[in-house]
Amino acid sequence: MVGAKTVHVMTRDMSVMLDPENVVDSLNRAGFSHFVGVPCSLLQPLIAAVRTSARCSYIPASSEGEAVAIAAGLRLSGTKPVVFMQNSGIGNAVNPLTSLTCPLEIPVLFVVGMRGGATDNDSLEHLTMGRISEQMLSLMGIRSTLLTDDLNALERDMRTASRDMQELSKSHALLVTRGLLSSAAEPSTAGPRDLEALYGDGHNAAQYQRADFIETITQFFEGEAALLATTGGCWKELRQHRQSAADFYQMGSMGCVSAIGLGIALQTEKTVVVLDGDGAALMKLGNMSTIGALQPGNLVHVVFDNAQYESTGGQPTAAATVRFASVALACGYPSAVTVTTPPALKDALSDAIRARQTTFIHIPVLPGHKRDVGHDKVDFVSHTRAFERFIQTPSEVLS
Repeated sequence: MVGAKTVHVMTRDMSVMLDPENVVDSLNRAGFSHFVGVPCSLLQPLIAAVRTSARCSYIPASSEGEAVAIAAGLRLSGTKPVVFMQNSGIGNAVNPLTSLTCPLEIPVLFVVGMRGGATDNDSLEHLTMGRISEQMLSLMGIRSTLLTDDLNALERDMRTASRDMQELSKSHALLVTRGLLSSAAEPSTAGPRDLEALYGDGHNAAQYQRADFIETITQFFEGEAALLATTGGCWKELRQHRQSAADFYQMGSMGCVSAIGLGIALQTEKTVVVLDGDGAALMKLGNMSTIGALQPGNLVHVVFDNAQYESTGGQPTAAATVRFASVALACGYPSAVTVTTPPALKDALSDAIRARQTTFIHIPVLPGHKRDVGHDKVDFVSHTRAFERFIQTPSEVLS
């Protein structure tokens, strides 16, 4: 029997915050020292505190489902793991939760950043999951506790979570709302990657930002191709360079943009250009095997690689050791290259159009934005309908 459904109204006094180091100390006292997960901007201070603590071990996972499985392995090995995720990632975690940790009674502690609450003026992609997150956890038998800024309550919540895990073999979720945690500096990551050592062929270190290459792409195609941009800063930078019905903005569903592009490319003669990110590509790496198997000649898959989850605070991805172009070739892409300058990208795009074959272009980029991407007001539903009409209208009619 699952726990009773509890719905919290996620509102709080934003002037009072919880020190993330106090949370880490409380977790450590309760025996939790191994952390794994996918970053969330609401959890950035806590992840930063974990990464800088000598008492903690942090594993960046490529997806929430992977994080649950890693945590299950850690638990089976005798440790007490903590999984970080945004509530949007509950969807990715459902399968290993319902077919692994719950039925086999492998308890895991979750710390969940809660986006899209009833009183949270959040962006569109978070609203549905914001309404149903706690019900989903309850249906899976996972008890949830809404954290507050009360340190005494924090210690009590940790004891309750530990008891659920120890005595009932039940997972427990600690819910973190917007503004609960005070800010914390993100620990510095490694310096520029030695791209020549990783990729060979005389590649230099990344020297341009993603926006430089998006500008090159928009100038190269000038509206004749469909451009699909992944979540985070990528779609916002595309919109800064042009506002076109030929562009698809993937506001959520991280990792899915290449699969969306594949579905479109299989049904249209238009050139389809997917603008992906390293963290997103790694989250759904299996997409590349399907693309490689089907090989639509009108699909160009671009991965901008800054080796970090930039929009959630700059936490590292595993991209620093991934040879993306080699992965693409191994998955069956006929052509895959790594480029580091806008002129080299232009040449690669020209080759892709001329050859009319599925092409993968990996672009190491510097973190950061040339302009503030902000929160542009977009009617996503209307824009998606306009994009739909563009895709379904024959090219000769558009011209």
